[in-house]
Amino acid sequence: MLQEFVRVRQEPPAYRRLFSSNGVDLYIWYDETRTAITGFQILYLEENEQKVFTWDSRKGYDHMGVDDWDSSRFNKTPLLVVDGVPNYNSLYENMKRELTALDDSIRTLVLDVLADVASKEKL
Repeated sequence: MLQEFVRVRQEPPAYRRLFSSNGVDLYIWYDETRTAITGFQILYLEENEQKVFTWDSRKGYDHMGVDDWDSSRFNKTPLLVVDGVPNYNSLYENMKRELTALDDSIRTLVLDVLADVASKEKL
C-alpha cells in the first residue's frame, strides 16, 4: 500500500506529492493553488523492468520503459525509452490495491484515467 513521503523537495510555483510502496512510486502534481491535480506519474516494475506511466491534464498520457543503460560510474542517468504496449488492465488492478489508503480525489482520478486508457487500448 502506498505511503506518502512528507518531505519532498518542491519547485515553486508548482507543488507535488510522492507516495511509495514496494516496487511502485506515485507522483502527483498540483497547480499553484495546490488544489487541482494537473498530472501524475506511476513508476512501477513489470517483469523486473522499470516502467513509467505519465498523465498530464493538458497533454494526455504516455507509457515508457526506463533504460538505465549500464551501471558503470559514467552512465548513471536513466533514460525513458519507447517500450511497446503495456498491460493497462494489470496496471489498473495493481494500482487499485495500492491506492486504498489515499485521498478519494487521488484514487478516483488515477483509476479513472487508467480505466479510460485500458478501454481505448483494447480497440
